[in-house]
Amino acid sequence: MMLYAMNAHSQSATSYSYGIDPKRDSAAIVQFQKHMDSIRAERPTVALVLSGGGAKGAAHISVIQYLERAGIPIDLVMGTSIGGLVGGLYACGYSGDELEAIIRNQDWNYLLYDSHPRRFDALTQKDYDRQFQLSIPYGSYKWDFHKPEISSRSILSDGIVQGRNIEDLLSSLTIGYGDECNFINLPIPFVCVATDMVTAKPKVWFSGSLVTAMRSSMSIPGMFTPVKKDNMVLMDGSMRSNFPAEIAKQLGADIIIGVDVSAPALNANQMRSMLDIVYQTTDVLGREAYESALSVTDIYIQPELSDFSLLSFDKESINIMIQRGQEAVKQHITSINKLKERLDGIVIRNSHSKDMPKAVNLSKQTINYNKIQFTGINAKEERYLRKRLKMDPFGERPLHILELEDAIATMIGTKAFEKVTYEILGDTAPYTLQFNCYRSPVNQLGASVRFDAVDFASILLHTGINAHQLTGSRVDFTARLGLNTVLRASHTLRTGQGVDFGTELSFQAARNGAFRIEPYDFRIDFNRGHGDIYLSLMPWRMMILQLGICADYFYRTTMLVDYGLQNSLFDQMPKSNIFAGPYAQLRSDSFDDPYFPTLGVQFKASYNWMPRGLQHDSKPLHAIQFGYRSAHGGDRTTAIPFLDARYVSATVAPYVNMLSINDANRILDQQITFVGINAPVITSRTLVTTGFNLRQQFNKRHYVTATAQIVMQSEKMKNIFNVDNSQLNFGFALEYAYNSIIGPLRTNIHWSDLNKTIGFYLGIGLDF
Repeated sequence: MMLYAMNAHSQSATSYSYGIDPKRDSAAIVQFQKHMDSIRAERPTVALVLSGGGAKGAAHISVIQYLERAGIPIDLVMGTSIGGLVGGLYACGYSGDELEAIIRNQDWNYLLYDSHPRRFDALTQKDYDRQFQLSIPYGSYKWDFHKPEISSRSILSDGIVQGRNIEDLLSSLTIGYGDECNFINLPIPFVCVATDMVTAKPKVWFSGSLVTAMRSSMSIPGMFTPVKKDNMVLMDGSMRSNFPAEIAKQLGADIIIGVDVSAPALNANQMRSMLDIVYQTTDVLGREAYESALSVTDIYIQPELSDFSLLSFDKESINIMIQRGQEAVKQHITSINKLKERLDGIVIRNSHSKDMPKAVNLSKQTINYNKIQFTGINAKEERYLRKRLKMDPFGERPLHILELEDAIATMIGTKAFEKVTYEILGDTAPYTLQFNCYRSPVNQLGASVRFDAVDFASILLHTGINAHQLTGSRVDFTARLGLNTVLRASHTLRTGQGVDFGTELSFQAARNGAFRIEPYDFRIDFNRGHGDIYLSLMPWRMMILQLGICADYFYRTTMLVDYGLQNSLFDQMPKSNIFAGPYAQLRSDSFDDPYFPTLGVQFKASYNWMPRGLQHDSKPLHAIQFGYRSAHGGDRTTAIPFLDARYVSATVAPYVNMLSINDANRILDQQITFVGINAPVITSRTLVTTGFNLRQQFNKRHYVTATAQIVMQSEKMKNIFNVDNSQLNFGFALEYAYNSIIGPLRTNIHWSDLNKTIGFYLGIGLDF
């Protein structure tokens, strides 16, 4: 008979959450023993024990498939690490064939390395990531009576991978068992093992959150962050019991079928990497328990997997490991047949799997939900997220896995959280969708350095106070040091409605400002003070509409001009002037990579109005600018067509149209890139340029790009496409780039009919 008459989901969730408690653990053991006794009244009990071993756990599936075909009942599943993951899903009702499909169809690079699609990042964060090679987070929230306070926090991570993606995968595969429950009430009773780093004891999971149990059991030290729960710091169970057959025997298993995919102990010559050291450490700590487990195992299956590592998750390796598992289980056909004969004539009941429904796989079907709840945030932040996600149900509504993945990526993209996971609570539809939010460090420090043939060397430094808050005040200080020095300070107040109110002050000292007005050269060194008051509206995930009023103060320090430019506008312009006026700007960026995109679109449109110079009279200025780029890529080849245009109603010196070689050498905000030149070139009042980049990737980090570009310019907008009243120029470039750890290393050879000479460019580092 069933041990528990009460359904696990009807009990209080908190009753299952506890740490290592000998009294409760003993009671759980007795409960499992009584359950096994109830089955033993009809036949011997059978336990399946699955070891840890990382990717080599693919071989576990072959054994499960064979046992299913042989009709061997499984009354208890025990697992550690990957064995806990495979065993937990098997215990939820998945067949061996379904488990094989699951493991084959995963993007393991995404799952194991916390990959996050860039397109979901907030646009301001994309701007930051595009410029900074080094970013150090610090400071975290402490909540006391709902008042946030900043406290110190180590900048060092406690693991390379947080495991948020694999945790979400487990949540999507265990729907119906998302609440905390007794694991004896799964379709097949299940137990897994983790290691508590506080007490140095094994944490044997008999009940609680199934996803938490599986995730904690596979927390490889140094690779995955530990699971912290109930005063425990839980790491991979292999450090205490990598092959927990002795626990299965204690719980009442008469016959133990064990699958061991762990590698043998390494000798001195075999320990050559950090991964080898991690493995050997866990092996040493759990060796005594491992040797004890072998003595109680009746059918011991050990596939030959020595040529694979913990991280051999590529498709070819998975194919081979599944095949090796099939070969290994065939070596035990005699023992398995004897077990089957022993059970012949007995009414076989596979534990109580007939009584409990199979878990729902969200990737295979939609589910209905009627409630969303959050943990880890306050009420104001919850309102902000609900508005941004646009998922609040009015009554019952369906939920698709892609919608859920987008919601998680959107919350991670705010950078307010270092991890967001979800749980789908309830045993039947409609379910409750719960988002668990784990805060990021609230402040950040950033630094970058770049070298190139134009500006020589530049350094960028930044500090952001409250930079990773969802709402409230944020203060940023940025310094760009080099020939073009910029100091900037800004304050932003974000409301719960997702609206930013901002102010910004900056100072710029531009030196070595070499320009051309064809065919003449001149140089202007100047200082610029800039002030900005703005409102940013962010109704869309990847787009910002900014409205504001800005003021500029320009002061010319030196100017050297060719003789042909004497008595020109630039020679006669005032030494200083002040301009002020309103502006509007709309920006979007969905590129999957800021420097080597293969998919996505970048878009920018802006309008500025400067009525007159405030210190010295000047013509009223209207400026309209537009930019568009889209990436269309395959595995290796990417085409990026682009279009840029700008129109100014009057020639006002600081706001004239300009072309420059790239964004890294931007001196004034309005510069538009054009291949084929080194020094910035001042153009007519109407400027349109279009072209395309054709990029080919070699290996993983090498790129060759060919660029062709056309520039059209005219004083009047209506004449821009009139060949008699406009100027047409061409530019070409061939570039090699290496995507280094500190940013792209780029060198190109270029030519344009603007200056009719071949030029060279060399630069390394991010653009800023």
